[in-house]
Amino acid sequence: MPVEQALAEDHPMMLAWNSYKLTEEFENTKRWAVSKDHTEGALWAAFVAGHTAALATSATLDAMEAEVRRLTEENELLRGVRTALRTRIKRAIHIAKEEDQDAGSRLYRYVGAELAAALAATEKRGT
Repeated sequence: MPVEQALAEDHPMMLAWNSYKLTEEFENTKRWAVSKDHTEGALWAAFVAGHTAALATSATLDAMEAEVRRLTEENELLRGVRTALRTRIKRAIHIAKEEDQDAGSRLYRYVGAELAAALAATEKRGT
């Protein structure tokens, strides 16, 4: 892989570089870097700033990935709850139609109990 490679002007790294070049920090580092006695220190300061920013970005990405995993798990749980409710509602309607004994009341109790159980399971997982 080549060490030097041209980046498009709209590449995120190029945009960040161009923004950084407009800062007082860049000007200060550049001023010190041209002095032979201070070149290494100025380069060290620039490295530390970049390294610190990379660590912060990495921590942010790790947190974002963890949140995506949590939301994916929550979505899977809710998909299961929806599927179970749909199945039980269809079954309850079928039972109510077959028996026709206070169908509305039985349907309400059956679906209500299943919905309460699904909500309890969801709350237990902290969603």
